[in-house]
Amino acid sequence: MNGWTAIVPLKMGAMSKSRLTSLSEPGAREALAAEMARRVISCLSTLSAIDRTVLLSPAPLADCNAIWMRDEGRGLNAEIASARDALAPASIAIIFADLPMLTSADVDALLKSAADGGAIAPDRHGSGTNALALVDPAGFDFHFGTDSFARHRAQRARLAVVRMPGLANDLDTPQDLRLFTQ
Repeated sequence: MNGWTAIVPLKMGAMSKSRLTSLSEPGAREALAAEMARRVISCLSTLSAIDRTVLLSPAPLADCNAIWMRDEGRGLNAEIASARDALAPASIAIIFADLPMLTSADVDALLKSAADGGAIAPDRHGSGTNALALVDPAGFDFHFGTDSFARHRAQRARLAVVRMPGLANDLDTPQDLRLFTQ
């Protein structure tokens, strides 16, 4: 296996899209998260550079063309590190499931930009990380969450920055939802 392994983290159940609680019921939020995850995984399946796609979630997702890896509830960063270690020595691309505008061209640009070691795609605010591709992920400490973009870049100065709409526009807040439904 010489290509990439894509890891798609997905929260399920009551934690699914929890910042949208003021706009929808838990079942509707979970359905939205599942549909976005299926769309992201479908997009990844079109890329020949990706050898396998792994859904990292508490439970499998129906109608999903990905290998399921159980999220044990240890927290996002610990779960991604565990997945990386289990999948070693693969080059990995972490692509979040809440990217409703993602295209195969976006992911292709991320992977090509990572040729010198790695690439990172910030959210549209420039503070979070929506995607991260690492040719050699060994020893990399994941810091998804507040200010993750700066924290990830501080670890590896040679991370290429990829700014594309499909990678930058995630759906987390009521404001995000309004942007995508206008």
